[in-house]
Formats: sequence, C-alpha cells, structure tokens
Amino acid sequence: MVSSANSLTLEDSDSGRPFKSRCNSHGPKIEPCDTSGSTSTSSEDTPFSKTRYFLCKSCAQIQQLVPDAKSAYYWVHIKGKKTEVYCDMDNYGGGWTLVASISSSSNNHLLRAEVNCFNATRCVEFTKTSISCRKLADQDIHEIATHEGTFRVDQVTNGYVGFFQIPAGARMFNSECHTYSCPRIITSHVYPYQWESNCRGIRNGYFIVRQSCYRESKRVLYGYPCHSLGIYRNKAGLLFVK
Repeated sequence: MVSSANSLTLEDSDSGRPFKSRCNSHGPKIEPCDTSGSTSTSSEDTPFSKTRYFLCKSCAQIQQLVPDAKSAYYWVHIKGKKTEVYCDMDNYGGGWTLVASISSSSNNHLLRAEVNCFNATRCVEFTKTSISCRKLADQDIHEIATHEGTFRVDQVTNGYVGFFQIPAGARMFNSECHTYSCPRIITSHVYPYQWESNCRGIRNGYFIVRQSCYRESKRVLYGYPCHSLGIYRNKAGLLFVK
C-alpha cells in the first residue's frame, strides 16, 4: 500500500507485518510491481491489478527496497502470477530466492517443468530435513534470476555451497541439458565470489562433461549427478538464484 508517491509497503507472507521503504527516480528500476490499493491504471487486466501488496519478482528486488528484510516467505509476481517464495536474506549477501529443493532419492529436479509443488501458491518449501523434490519451472527461474544471474547450490548434508553463472545469460539455464548441450558456466566455491574458468576465461566459461563429474568434495553443482541421484553422490540440496 502507498502512503505517498514514493512510499512503498511490502508484506511478509507469513506474519502479514508490513515493511516500509522509500524509493525514488534515482534508485533501481523495479518491475513488475503494483503499489496501488485501488484499481490499477494499467491497461493490462491481471488477477492482481487491484492488489494491496507491493509485488516484486524476486527476493533480490525485495532486498533492494527493504535492506533489513528478514529471511521468510514473501509474495512475488512471476509472469502474471502471485507466488510465495522463500527468501534467504541472511547468507552470502542475501536476496536469494529458493527455486528448487533437491531430493537425495530422485533426479526429478532435472526437468524443465514445474515439479511436485507444495500447494497452489507455494511451490518450494524451505527445509533442511526430509527434503522432497520440488521445483519451479525453468521459465519462472529465468524471470527470477535477473539481478546477478547467479545460481547457488547448497548441499545440505555436508554444508557445502557452490555458485555458478552462465556467461551467455541466466535465461540459458536448462535443467534438462546434458554435457555439451549445456551452456558454458563459471563457478565459485567461496563467497565473496572468486570465479573460476579455463583458458577461455570468465567471459566465455567452460563446459562440464560427463567424465569431469564433480566428486565428493566442496565443489558441488546442480545438474551433474554423475549416474547418482540428487547432488553427487546421492545428496539432498537446495537451489537458490539471485
């Protein structure tokens, strides 16, 4: 809800408590959002054109508006749909949107489609125990990963974390790709990031082929189970994007 031309109110979807933030023409451009409590002036007729929520499309956008926002579930607006997502606002700079949970007993996270959503409004549950495979569709992940274009993989069993970016752009992310059909990536296994590549450099990135599986170590990736399940080998995990 808006109390003045530049005053924005954001709601935590669990507590319902409002957060207030200021923005102005010199700040980042945040779209798509509807800050009105009455009929929208937009010509586009969407189910949420009369919402009283301030809807951003990622946790990174929420953090830009509300730097002290806490880790919690928030409503976001993805491709015209109001959706609940878990936002990690505390780790690795915050602003991370949870887009997939990875089961240790399946590889269903390696599908482009939406997988096994928790309910109609919240697809991926945040938990570090008894993790089921749940995933937003790749096209929704593309919409969310527009701030840095960074993907973060948490292997919850051992606490290992890996980061990767796609130099060609986050919209090239493809859960179903295999070896050379996958886009080139750069990786970091520390934060702040220290991007690794090969002789082609970080502007191009490198391929991960089947023979170069990421072994049992701190070097973990999302889509390379290497003839096992979950994250190599048979580990559960979480995928965040920013």
